[in-house]
Amino acid sequence: MPSSVPLSYHLDFYRYWHGKRSSQAVPPRNGIDPTEIPALLPNIGIIEKTGGEFRYRLMGTSLVQQLGFDATGASVGAYIGAGQALRDTVELACTSANPVFNTGRYEAGHGLVHRGTMQMLPLSGDGKAVNMVVFLGILRFHPFGRAGRDWLRNAPIKIGEPVLIRDDGHLETIIAAWEQA
Repeated sequence: MPSSVPLSYHLDFYRYWHGKRSSQAVPPRNGIDPTEIPALLPNIGIIEKTGGEFRYRLMGTSLVQQLGFDATGASVGAYIGAGQALRDTVELACTSANPVFNTGRYEAGHGLVHRGTMQMLPLSGDGKAVNMVVFLGILRFHPFGRAGRDWLRNAPIKIGEPVLIRDDGHLETIIAAWEQA
């Protein structure tokens, strides 16, 4: 199942989030209006920090289809082997109150490797403390690979090193480097 989602969605998403910041370090959760970004919605999810734990509050339809499961309500990282690296990336977005970009490499067996990107943008429920992350994920499947239900459960995964996004030019450079890899 090849993904036709353009990587430029990451730039569109960052610019939208940045425009919602106003004079604040991060935008409030209620400042994000799904009707303003309809093309991005299938690839967007929300993670909320409650009681020291990160949980998926929302998973876009494309994310659910490509991942092979709906993680809504689940703890972040509970489903995959590289869960701690994923939680660390979410924690970085929350504690730094900065956008974070990360990549993943998923081995699907028979030499097939799928790759993905994830951009995490911090949000605040109360306008002060960061307690949510809205993220955009894009997967690129090997041309001969296919993602079935629960394919990710046993897939060896390597999560990259998270990168703090400085601005949209920096993000564009990061995306170009990932695309060429």
